[in-house]
Amino acid sequence: MLLKPNSKVVLLLVLITSFNPTTAQNRTKSKNSFTLGTNVIDDSFTLKNMLFNMEEEWNVLPYPSYLAYNRKVTDHIYFETALSLNQYQKGKLVDGLFLTKEQRYFALDVGCKYNLNALNYGNEIIPGIEPFVALGTGITSIDNLPRPTVNYGIGLYVWFADLVHCDCNTHTNFITDFGLLFQTHGKSSFEQNKYGNQIQHVFGLVYRY
Repeated sequence: MLLKPNSKVVLLLVLITSFNPTTAQNRTKSKNSFTLGTNVIDDSFTLKNMLFNMEEEWNVLPYPSYLAYNRKVTDHIYFETALSLNQYQKGKLVDGLFLTKEQRYFALDVGCKYNLNALNYGNEIIPGIEPFVALGTGITSIDNLPRPTVNYGIGLYVWFADLVHCDCNTHTNFITDFGLLFQTHGKSSFEQNKYGNQIQHVFGLVYRY
């Protein structure tokens, strides 16, 4: 028996409305993500703690310099490996002294991130925002001199879908795969009597799947 026209409309509406929760559920089940962005290094190592003295202390490249891969281990724990490139400019304050020449910076880091929404029984405290704390280790090479570090920091992910209240239908679900990363890490050298500590700020575009 053929459906009446009004029955077809009702059936279509049911299918459309039932599709949205499924898409949103798949989005939250994303296991992997890549981040491409920019990193800023403050390696001044002074007692003045001028965190935002950008002119003298911040080192940043004019192109993407940070690449990371994340793998979700549990609902709230992520494993991460990250690659950072940078360059200390002549005249910048590094390890308490002003540089007389440029120095190349390279870092390979691994660690874990813990989603703080877990403290709210897994519910987002603010829709679309995932704050986290991080802990890890890595190898940093400055002017071709490698040094191991222990890394610790905070940050957050901002997901576009929830930020713009996306309904996530078939025409707009592409935006649900993207977000932004903001994070700040301290990187402490294992050899405190020889090397200073660094602060790394990261801003990046995230794609998850």
